Amino acid sequence: MKRILSVFINRDNAIRIMVTALLAASSQPLIAWSMAGLSGAFLENDLIYVTVFRNILILLLALFIAWFADNSKANLLLDSEFELRKQVFDSIYAMPIDEFEKKDSGAYYNQIGRDTQILSKELFEGMLKIIVNGLSIGLIAVLLLYCHWMSFLIILIFLLPLTINNLLMPQKIAACQERSMQTLVGMTVKIKDLLSGFFTARFQEGEKQVSESMYTHFAASAAAEKQIMKLANLSGLIANSSVTLSQFSGLFAAFYLMRLGKIDFPQFVLIFQLGMIVSEPVISLINAVISVRSSRPYIENTEKILAGYKCREDFRLDKVCSIRLDDVSFVYPEKQRSVLDHFNYCFEQGRKYLIVGESGSGKTTLIKLLLGTLHPGSGHIYYDRIDQQELSPSEIYHHSAVVPQQVYIFDDTIRRNLDLKGNCTDEELLAVISKVKLDKFFAANGYTLDTRISNETLQVSGGEKARIGLARSLTLHKSIVISHIIHRPATRTDMTRLCGLRSEMRRLLLPSGERSLCCLKFLSAGRLFFLMQRKRSWKFYVRYVVINSGFVI
Repeated sequence: MKRILSVFINRDNAIRIMVTALLAASSQPLIAWSMAGLSGAFLENDLIYVTVFRNILILLLALFIAWFADNSKANLLLDSEFELRKQVFDSIYAMPIDEFEKKDSGAYYNQIGRDTQILSKELFEGMLKIIVNGLSIGLIAVLLLYCHWMSFLIILIFLLPLTINNLLMPQKIAACQERSMQTLVGMTVKIKDLLSGFFTARFQEGEKQVSESMYTHFAASAAAEKQIMKLANLSGLIANSSVTLSQFSGLFAAFYLMRLGKIDFPQFVLIFQLGMIVSEPVISLINAVISVRSSRPYIENTEKILAGYKCREDFRLDKVCSIRLDDVSFVYPEKQRSVLDHFNYCFEQGRKYLIVGESGSGKTTLIKLLLGTLHPGSGHIYYDRIDQQELSPSEIYHHSAVVPQQVYIFDDTIRRNLDLKGNCTDEELLAVISKVKLDKFFAANGYTLDTRISNETLQVSGGEKARIGLARSLTLHKSIVISHIIHRPATRTDMTRLCGLRSEMRRLLLPSGERSLCCLKFLSAGRLFFLMQRKRSWKFYVRYVVINSGFVI
């Protein structure tokens, strides 16, 4: 909780919090004071206009203070929510890939969007309300004691039912809300799963079965919300009755003390006004405390993210010249046999390699091991004599560029899609586009570097997407480039588009064979390149490695 609170309560925000709290707490007591002063001025035989004018100014000042405090509070909370969301997003993006893939993407959507918003509303706003309402109750108590100690005691006694209700009922509501949150998360994940399988369900004519499986989640969510609503309505009934009693207490205390001659009429008005407003900060204070406590599940989830990983830049290697696998074995938990069994090989700079193997032989597993997204069950992987386990994930990613099986196109300009870091000039980007043979395709469609594209709007073949991925990798100037593209051309046109990336990468043939093969090569510039390739292209490589049942043949 300390890490999250430091986003809100810190040195930069301290003055803003105190000024906002003092202004928000003082507005209502100032209004009550000005009303009491006005009533006293109007009772005088000779109306004192200076007193009337002074109290009107106090009233207007109190209204301005309330407006200013509300704006200051809103800006403070929104700034804190913005900073928290930034830190959560940065922490998620700094996670190692293997850790990131342990959760469904819906969980990250919730943590970045929903959880940060809830923490802003319940934790940050709750902490601010505790400070504001604590100060407000303190000011009201001072004014009541100024009028007469008995008024303070009477109002305090009448506030007890309200306090008890607001302490007990919200705890039960919070427990229901926690169950509702779990139900909502499960429903969100299930919706995403079923919508992702829309194509399959439609062709298997399973719409009815899919809908019925979803209805149970809808029903559970509705039942949880109904339970919360019932408890909230009951609590509201008790609270409204208690507020009426507390307001009556102010009137009762004022009449009683005035009949005894303990107070004058302006003090009568002041006690009555304070009795009318005292219940609001009391209720708000109790609810704020409960709100902060009920945000604990969100705090724990967010703390795990914030306390996780940070991108490191203290790298030990300037570039990677060799990768050596020393007696590496790997077994997936759900499988009995080893995918790789005592695997030994060294990939050296200046040579080209093609990794060949049947489906399931371990080609993809080998790539993931080299990238650190999987870790050997036994054995070691060395990057230039440094054990991979001693390198941070950030350093491995720093030296690697990846063209995945499914190249993702961001909803952004072509310039940003090819060069996320913004390090390349327009001339460099156009040169890369030409190298991967995308210049004619872009020209034919009227695309420029500033054209906005996305996965949905860019209608291209798998080969063209692969070229975009390769262009992206070339802009990074990494020591290691990994291309793991599995694509079978549908037409002879696709076949033609998939062939012939020349210039700096010489003649890089893109995938088109009946079975997926993986190759890696070191270019003369010290760049290690992994590529899915077909068998008849082996002649372009100096060496190839055949994997069979986890062994190098």
